[in-house]
Amino acid sequence: MKEYKCALENINLKGFLKESIAAGKKIMSVPAFLVDDISKFDFDECFDEYEEASVEEIYNEFLTGKHLFVLFSDGGVNYPDVACIDGEVYQTIDEMEEEEYFDEEGAPEGFVFTNKLRLGETSSIGYLLTYTDGEVTIQSAQFYLDATGGLGPNSFAHLIRYSAIELREDVEVFEQPLEDYLKRFVK
Repeated sequence: MKEYKCALENINLKGFLKESIAAGKKIMSVPAFLVDDISKFDFDECFDEYEEASVEEIYNEFLTGKHLFVLFSDGGVNYPDVACIDGEVYQTIDEMEEEEYFDEEGAPEGFVFTNKLRLGETSSIGYLLTYTDGEVTIQSAQFYLDATGGLGPNSFAHLIRYSAIELREDVEVFEQPLEDYLKRFVK
């Protein structure tokens, strides 16, 4: 998803949070949370702090400069089907698996394969928002519950368990749905 930048008054951020959290609660118990450092944090602390946080609390804390992650997808626990907050289910099928999921005619026209993106039970796609000097920046990102568990950007560091968020320019099958959902809230 391309990076969006807009003035705070040009996004209905509270509406975005309210709808995203309501739909996201069906997917994950903490669908929106804030962190100081996206490269390494303790999700257990986020869980404790944001599981019952109100939209107003999250909004106000976001304005202090923390990074805000808002979940868009589940982790693909029903592979290849991935449920999302827009109410749709998308399929994450690699091109190498085409014969396994489609008949001899292959994938339908316009089908988007997920050749680079890997989701797991502990990883999801979402939005990363930052706020600086009255401007909101929104990027697509991938959240890793356990960034050391073999799936995340630092999967080789097995000594200490921690979570991470990685910016993603190309989220393949989720590209258009992420943009379409976000456009509902940007003026």
